Amino acid sequence: MSDYKKKYYWKPYTDEYVNLYEMEKANIENNLEVKDISIYHVGSTAIPEVGGKGIIDIYITSSSKNIQEVICELEDLGYEFREHASNEGRKFMQKVLDLHTYHIHISEPSDKQFIRTLAFRDCLREDSELAEKYSEIKKLAAEEAIKQDNKEDAKNKYMEIKQPVIHEILEKIGLA
Repeated sequence: MSDYKKKYYWKPYTDEYVNLYEMEKANIENNLEVKDISIYHVGSTAIPEVGGKGIIDIYITSSSKNIQEVICELEDLGYEFREHASNEGRKFMQKVLDLHTYHIHISEPSDKQFIRTLAFRDCLREDSELAEKYSEIKKLAAEEAIKQDNKEDAKNKYMEIKQPVIHEILEKIGLA
């Protein structure tokens, strides 16, 4: 199976995700000289019973004057800055290990994407029926993504299938 297809292989939720997040959070807190940060567990691995790709998503917020320094210090911890996955408000980094992948999203605390990400996570943590619906659509999206012939088509199919449910959840919390 190609690497891009492995990325979409469905994994059920496990409490191990919380342990992986906590260990990486401690690693970041202990090794970053910038102390003006807040660290959050986001994404599917932060929502009990929601399966997914098993990527540990971490959101770090800091003041705009510290973001570049945070990026440089995270690079020293093995994270790779991904320009194409970043935008003006949110920077993106990843670290791929043998067994786990970590994604870090970095922005100011006032960034709209950060606010939406936290509200989305909290909504699914509080509404088990909606979380189950989201989990099922993610599983379907993953199954369809691995049927695609290339990485770009897989990514597009995955998002195409998930997007209506994401929009429904964001509408529910008033952030669509």
